[in-house]
Amino acid sequence: MDLNNEETSTQQAGCWRRFAARLIRNIRLCSRNEIETIVMYVRVMNREDIPRVSDILCSCYRWLGEKEGFTPHDVRFLIRQRGSIDTVKRESETETYCVACDDTETVGMLSVRDNEITKLYVHPRRHREGLGKLLFEKAEEIITANGHTKIILGTIGMSPMPFYESMGMVVSGRKPNKMGQESSREVILMEKEIVKELKHNNRVHKDTASRRL
Repeated sequence: MDLNNEETSTQQAGCWRRFAARLIRNIRLCSRNEIETIVMYVRVMNREDIPRVSDILCSCYRWLGEKEGFTPHDVRFLIRQRGSIDTVKRESETETYCVACDDTETVGMLSVRDNEITKLYVHPRRHREGLGKLLFEKAEEIITANGHTKIILGTIGMSPMPFYESMGMVVSGRKPNKMGQESSREVILMEKEIVKELKHNNRVHKDTASRRL
């Protein structure tokens, strides 16, 4: 028996087994990711969600402070004045608050007043999973259902800009925003005209059908 050939065959078999194991592991990971994507959803916030929503806001304000170079005072102001449990409770009485969830936890939040998105945040460790898009589409749905034809919002910093621009928002102006008595930051104002694509598509479909008849 040729020992060299036997050793080569054994090595090749080992390589194939390792390749197959990696392939199976990758397939399982992909399947797991697909399942997580499917179970993500947005619903109206309830009272039990308020502490978690506050926690998400505070985590996002810390992340934003690091990205934008906010002073410690600015970060404390955002956490205490805009991310506290009391603030969420108070604002939820006059604004529509929603939360984004997966099968294990609440991972994002949204608040809408009239045609304005007043808050839209996803926990920093869950960025780039499509949750922001899910929340924005929910905001658009709420604003459209309320009879508005334009979405408006203001963002304190450049970091969220690429996301909002990808959602069709455009810069409409700027204004100063006080962060307590010690400092102020510029708010970038954005807007988007709501295109009622569904109704338009239905009308086009009906017109085409009529011409065929």
